[in-house]
Amino acid sequence: MRQFTEDRRKLRELILFISREAGSDPNYGSTHLNKFLYYADFLAYAKFGKPITGTEYYKEERGPVPRAVRLGEKSPITELLRAGDLRLQETPLVRGKRITPVALRDPDLSVFAPEELELVRMVINGFEGWTAGKISKGTHELSNWHAANLHETIPYETVFISPDQSLTKSRIRRGQELARRRGWLLSGKS
Repeated sequence: MRQFTEDRRKLRELILFISREAGSDPNYGSTHLNKFLYYADFLAYAKFGKPITGTEYYKEERGPVPRAVRLGEKSPITELLRAGDLRLQETPLVRGKRITPVALRDPDLSVFAPEELELVRMVINGFEGWTAGKISKGTHELSNWHAANLHETIPYETVFISPDQSLTKSRIRRGQELARRRGWLLSGKS
């Protein structure tokens, strides 16, 4: 599995950029942020040979999640909140609540290449109007999401798994075994 160094500054600025760009969508919330980061990084890897932020993503029940974004002392979200660059707005819903990251300053776009920003805008526009449930369910249809076990890292290389392949349980196990032998998966679990 190819390892990338996480660019923490780009990750923080990308969180602000996405929050600004997607903030007018009434469905936008933290689930969207996680999925937009995922799609942007994996599509950038496929298109440019390297992800935008280099952060690690893992398989969670509701789809891929960036490890770094989990709330905690070292989370880029926490860093942005402390700096006064971001706030989290809670909106009550019929079931639960939506937590929406709201950018309180403009992102520093100088850290991005123009093609990276174009790709991120494409991702955001492609999911305009989608609910959190719909975007999460959509990630469950991705072949690379199936390539990892729950809580395992999803290798960037898995973006090249063809979506039209018929993934039977035996093919998934075979693919996981090959990935482990090549060092793409860290866990020995099936």
